[in-house]
Amino acid sequence: MEIYEKIFIYLTYLWYLFFVLAYFKLWEPAQTYYDLINFYYIFFTAVTLIIRFNPIKYYKVTQTTRQMVFSAGISLLLLLGFSKIIKNVKQTGDKIMTIQKMF
Repeated sequence: MEIYEKIFIYLTYLWYLFFVLAYFKLWEPAQTYYDLINFYYIFFTAVTLIIRFNPIKYYKVTQTTRQMVFSAGISLLLLLGFSKIIKNVKQTGDKIMTIQKMF
């Protein structure tokens, strides 16, 4: 296992731990640590994916890199925010209904 894979796994476990602690308010400073871990988790995942999946060099895809790609997708969705996605889908649906009523 390469060093970036170990770092990714440790950051993932830390992210889970501080997410639970912050979400359930089990430890008061957990939200601060969660924000910090979340930043580095996303930053590390993005940089590693850019390096690993650049068009210049071929790397073998491992189980850890698959998990990184999945985590990157989930992180992007969470950053965008499910409420914002739902709001935009609803607004688009309302606009479509308004256009349909015009015809």
